[in-house]
Amino acid sequence: MDRSDELAGLFEGLSDLSPAGFAIGLHLSFTTSKYIFQTYSKEWMDEYSEKGLILHDPTVRWGLENTGWIRWSDLRANDPGHVIDAAADFGLRYGVSISVASDDARSLGSFAATEKDFGEADIKHLSDRLRQMHDLTGDIEPDSADDHKVKRLAASISHTGLHGL
Repeated sequence: MDRSDELAGLFEGLSDLSPAGFAIGLHLSFTTSKYIFQTYSKEWMDEYSEKGLILHDPTVRWGLENTGWIRWSDLRANDPGHVIDAAADFGLRYGVSISVASDDARSLGSFAATEKDFGEADIKHLSDRLRQMHDLTGDIEPDSADDHKVKRLAASISHTGLHGL
């Protein structure tokens, strides 16, 4: 099994755990990632992009400064740009953000739900998956065959969601 197949397997079941979508950035450098997977609604992603909300997003700020996990509700006091409230207006009412790091890289994942907050068992499962994704993609060389396969997987997931996995 090649890395892209193994990585695709790690996405199986994520739409059940995170029914309102997710954003995963693997191996961040400043505010860009080596690989980005997003399944939030197009409407929310358009709003987020058009208003430059990444610059005010407390989940991103927290993830760059910490490792571990935090529920979005615990970030409301540190959200002067009201990004969490804006997300809720688009159906992303509950969420958890997870940050993992190794010696030379950091990966972030934010996962959303509409009906209920994430329990600790689900958060542990999501954290384990994000750690595996981070470790699996860490040493992929730019412009290699594996790099191109993972980028195609990211484009496929981000464009169509997880329906095909």
